[in-house]
Amino acid sequence: FITDTKLVCFIMSTLAASEKRVIALFDVDGTLTPARKVVDPKVLEFLASLRGKVTIGFVGGSDLKKQLEQLGPNVLELFDYCFSENGLVAYKQ
Repeated sequence: FITDTKLVCFIMSTLAASEKRVIALFDVDGTLTPARKVVDPKVLEFLASLRGKVTIGFVGGSDLKKQLEQLGPNVLELFDYCFSENGLVAYKQ
C-alpha cells in the first residue's frame, strides 16, 4: 500500500499539475490498502488532494461490496472512476 503519500503526491503533482486529462488509477489490495484490510485515512486525504489535480479511479478484483468495506461507504463519491471485479463492473462519477 502507499507508504509515502508525500512522495507520491509530489510526483503526481509534478507530472500532472492540474491536468484533468490525466487519469491516475490505483489498485485496491496492496496499493490503497493492505490486502483485504481497511484504508488508512491519510491515504483518503491524499487522494482527495490529488483529485483536485487529476482524475482518479481505483481497480480491484473484489466486488463493490468488499471495496466499500475497504475504502468506505462513500467511495463512489471519492473517486471519478470505480472498477470492481477486475474491471468487469464500472462506476463513473
